[in-house]
Amino acid sequence: MRLKKDWYKSDRARLLFAIGLNLAFLLVLLLCFEVRFEENDDLTVQKFLDGQTAVKTPFVVYINFFLAKLLIFLYDISGNALPVFGLFQYALLFVSFTAVSYLLFQRLNILAATAGSLALLCFFGADSYLIMTYTKTAGIAAVGGVCLMLLGMEKRGGMKKWLPLLLGAVTLLLSLMLRDKEFLACTALMVPLGLYCLADHVRAAEGSKLCAAAKFLTPFLLTLALAAGLYAANEIIWDHSPYYDYKVYNEARSIHGD
Repeated sequence: MRLKKDWYKSDRARLLFAIGLNLAFLLVLLLCFEVRFEENDDLTVQKFLDGQTAVKTPFVVYINFFLAKLLIFLYDISGNALPVFGLFQYALLFVSFTAVSYLLFQRLNILAATAGSLALLCFFGADSYLIMTYTKTAGIAAVGGVCLMLLGMEKRGGMKKWLPLLLGAVTLLLSLMLRDKEFLACTALMVPLGLYCLADHVRAAEGSKLCAAAKFLTPFLLTLALAAGLYAANEIIWDHSPYYDYKVYNEARSIHGD
């Protein structure tokens, strides 16, 4: 069966190509190289979550309380047999890099998009996959989450619109809960691209330009509101916990020692 000449114009083909390229790259890395954590902080987080410290606790100073709860639940249902913290980071990285690749495949011809994707994977992906640390993962997830939401906003409706929007919002919230500083920095770096897409959307919209801009911005503003709520709730929980003094000490240590 012969492929149609314009097969690359299909959204499904572009998505499958982005997934296949990223999956092939990841498999080559895993087959050829050794994976490790870059810092002791990741090992510390893992030990608090999987019970190596004698008790599992969501009060892990490095990550959000709610994310710690989720990861402990995943460790429990896996019987502590799986490296959940590492697999969680791999899932976030894979989704994020695939989102960036898919955005390139949507905007460029196949050769340019493939070259751009491979360049990003070689410069950023290899380091992130092979020498993992939650700070890098959080930053890349923030970029991937914004890309997914921008991809969703380009569609008119249905699953093609709402699935990437929802997945992008979840990816952004997980980025925040993993490391809020990297979330803020990398989300801010994506603002120029977001403004460009906003201007493009408003220019092409029929009817009120103000309504078109409001509809475009609403999912992003709702996601930021949820992120602010998760951050505030985490702070409140820590401030009323027995570990508040340690949190204050760690913040001071980070400022003067890291």
